[in-house]
Amino acid sequence: MDTRKVKGVHHYIFEDEGEFRLHFERNGLPVPPLKKEWRDGHEGDWVVADDGGVVQILKRGGKKITYIRTAVGTFFNKKHDSMDTDVSKHQCRYTVSGKFPKPGRPGAKNLTQRERIWVALLRSGMDPYSAYEQAFRTKSPRTIHSQVDRLFAQERIVNELKKEVKEALEKSGVTPNWVIETAKAIVEEGDNKSKVALLREFMKLLDMYPDDSKLDPSKLIPAGSGIPLGEYDNITKELDSGTLPVEPSNNGDDD
Repeated sequence: MDTRKVKGVHHYIFEDEGEFRLHFERNGLPVPPLKKEWRDGHEGDWVVADDGGVVQILKRGGKKITYIRTAVGTFFNKKHDSMDTDVSKHQCRYTVSGKFPKPGRPGAKNLTQRERIWVALLRSGMDPYSAYEQAFRTKSPRTIHSQVDRLFAQERIVNELKKEVKEALEKSGVTPNWVIETAKAIVEEGDNKSKVALLREFMKLLDMYPDDSKLDPSKLIPAGSGIPLGEYDNITKELDSGTLPVEPSNNGDDD
């Protein structure tokens, strides 16, 4: 016997009819009716799956092609389709494939309406997971975390996040020319690890870094671990004035 929690309720998954009946008898409960043909089942019915396991139907829906959902997964209600009770085959119970759907057309260049809402919420300062819950209207922690990771892997999402960051950088005077001139000055002045690290981040944001370098998407949003958009002005001033902390020299020289 196994259980899966769905919307806060634990649902049983039995290995066979014998375990199903024994469970209710041991607990002094009447054994519910059991339908041998799961395709004829309705919400609340206990049915026998094709692998001999016993589960309860949680939802039956669809119009042209009906589907049946259990605590294990979702199954088409067609003659040649089968139902199983193997939870290891169903990472996501809401898809017939058992896999989480890929968000918003991986190869597409334009954002969907919900993706635009999600990006807008990120820019407002909301964390990615709360923003996903609000934009995509879902409360499943597993779905939210997996889909946020996949969205951040989409080039169109990263490009959209970069767009505003680039605009903020340009307004602060951080342009490719500025980066080059500042890098040149650092080379002439000597090693300054603090400035070099910041310049590296600016170069990534401005697409001036090698393609094989990976930019953490969280650095593109105010709520991420990177530099908030409002702080770019201050960083630029510190770079120009030389007030950022400098690594102590190992040679003991003061200049």
